[in-house]
Amino acid sequence: MKKFLLFLVIFLMFGLVGCGPSKKKATAETFYQYLQNTQDEYAESQSGNLKITVVSEGVTTELVYVYNYDGESIDTMKVEFTEGEDVMEAYIKEGYAYVNLNGVKTKQKFFAAEGKDIIDNYGFLSLTEIVFNFLDESLFGAFDVESNKDGEATLVWDAEKYVFLDENIPDEEFAEAEERFREIQENIVEITMTIKYEGEKVTSLDSVLKNKDNEESQLKVEFNGTDTQTIEFPSDLSEYKDR
Repeated sequence: MKKFLLFLVIFLMFGLVGCGPSKKKATAETFYQYLQNTQDEYAESQSGNLKITVVSEGVTTELVYVYNYDGESIDTMKVEFTEGEDVMEAYIKEGYAYVNLNGVKTKQKFFAAEGKDIIDNYGFLSLTEIVFNFLDESLFGAFDVESNKDGEATLVWDAEKYVFLDENIPDEEFAEAEERFREIQENIVEITMTIKYEGEKVTSLDSVLKNKDNEESQLKVEFNGTDTQTIEFPSDLSEYKDR
């Protein structure tokens, strides 16, 4: 009898563990929320490191944005923008702003009051607006999760599921969102997206899109952290000419 009771207790223990709440299966909506969490974290942070790469029609465009804000101004910053062979680099360090336009290197005094204008007009939200507008709720609503393991998920887009979700769109953004939806609906036929994540935030997102002419393009976003950033500046900043 004692052995039977012991067996019964063990059976019930394992049974109760097995019948506990199961882990909820991740859906495309899950990863959309992870992306929103990431956007919120960067928007609220005083520091960040971001890289956006777009490949379209054989041309690669890259934006690297690394920053340490100081309240409403900027302590240090690096912005590097390349499009094909064109290069624009801007740096802020120790009270000076440095600019390199295709090899023409200049500098000028940077005043703290200018920082707020840069943050408002060229900060994280402004520089990433077009990306997050594209990666909206409507787009994610048409994805199916093909695989999800060890912090990496693959999502496949189904054009037939693509519908305009306008419930959360502010009135002033409605017309632009609807136009963007129509353009995607009329031109894009396939999207494969790979998302790497940690916790409930995205660390990288890599999308390959195919249009109706069978042409491919790529959008990759790398979120490299919001800790205080150590920025590597060019070694020749002292040689930049005064403007």
